[in-house]
Amino acid sequence: MAIKPRFRDGEIVHNRFANEDGRVMGSYDKEGVCMYAVSVLFIAPPREHAPYSSDWAEDCLEVFDKTKFQN
Repeated sequence: MAIKPRFRDGEIVHNRFANEDGRVMGSYDKEGVCMYAVSVLFIAPPREHAPYSSDWAEDCLEVFDKTKFQN
């Protein structure tokens, strides 16, 4: 049975376990778990560094909260 991803390519998501935000670059099935290839873009200080790629499981993700970057 095919897994239907909750998030789309290009969507910004929040990993609540790593407390990181990133842009979904793609999704795939890994042993029945929906996984996402994510470009981690927004790193809160003092952990600032260049973007990197990471694989995140869907159950770790939630919709990105835009209000945390608004004044």
